[in-house]
Amino acid sequence: LADPIPSHHTTASYPIYMSLGSQATIYPETQFSKTDPLDYEATGPIYATGNCLYHFLSGCGLCLLGNFSVATALADYVSAATGWDFSMSEALKAGKRIQSLRQAFNMREGLHPDDFRMPNRLSVPSSAGQFAGKQIDFTALKKVFYREMGWDMDSGWPLQVTLEELGLKDLIRKS
Repeated sequence: LADPIPSHHTTASYPIYMSLGSQATIYPETQFSKTDPLDYEATGPIYATGNCLYHFLSGCGLCLLGNFSVATALADYVSAATGWDFSMSEALKAGKRIQSLRQAFNMREGLHPDDFRMPNRLSVPSSAGQFAGKQIDFTALKKVFYREMGWDMDSGWPLQVTLEELGLKDLIRKS
């Protein structure tokens, strides 16, 4: 819904896993309680954190599947391999940087947040399962996700404060 590569199944893996209350890493920054999928205020931060975690993992060249088997110590692995004093907060920031760069690229190339939408079959209430008769408000979920990522909901561009925080000042748009 908000990833620069639509319908990429692995990008949503950590957010879904984490929203079920599963422990993705050993660090408190990635620990969340099981959340009602229709509580967008609660799931938005989880989806943003999980997305950043996924992009950090992928950016390290690590396999998602190997990291689902146990709650991993990703930041400790980077520290051991590099000799850096590296934290999970830095890992999540690196993942956010990757995702925000991907988002800025798509916006620069003319895409708009409205271009990212779910197929029509998902825009009607489900007829079976735990969501029978319920409809997911993807616009509301995207709005909370964008807020958590520090992106403008109308334009899709990462906000100036987000770009500054991520060390991406060169991407700040001059109006």
